[in-house]
Amino acid sequence: CSPDIATDQDRHSQSLLVEALRQLDPAAEILAEEEGVDLPQGSTYWVIDPIDGTNNFVNGLPIWAINVGYVVEGIMMVAVTLAPQLGEQWQAVRGQGAWTTSGSLHVSSRSLRMASLGLTIQPRHFGRLRVLHIDALLQKIRCTRILGSMAVELAWCAQGLIDLWIGGGHYWDHGPGSLLVEE
Repeated sequence: CSPDIATDQDRHSQSLLVEALRQLDPAAEILAEEEGVDLPQGSTYWVIDPIDGTNNFVNGLPIWAINVGYVVEGIMMVAVTLAPQLGEQWQAVRGQGAWTTSGSLHVSSRSLRMASLGLTIQPRHFGRLRVLHIDALLQKIRCTRILGSMAVELAWCAQGLIDLWIGGGHYWDHGPGSLLVEE
């Protein structure tokens, strides 16, 4: 699997999202996966991952999502993660909580021994010290899940379906989901 594949659907979806979001706030800049990695210079911007989990999408696995966030003065204020094939949508507004199509979200309160871990760091990005820390954690938890979509993993963490999450990547991958978990 190539780590940076993009499909025509990624680009088309992003184009539609950019067009719609520009109507909501024409002054806001865009930070989107298919545009590059330069952080916007303005005080407000949209964060867009048109298809988070492209490898899953391309292979017909339903665990992928559209990830959108709205940032003001460097702080994620609104987040929406939509998993169309799962029939789920998660939303958060800073200071007002987080919810899904089935109600409000609550992170898990299971003990570490009973925890399941969402892991979205590719092994080639592990440093030696990080591997030792992750290995020590893995020895203490019940199971590890590698689902292929940071957006879905973070949404499920916010929902309490995954207890812990370790990941990396770009802001469009984890920024909106981080607000879901925080709220």
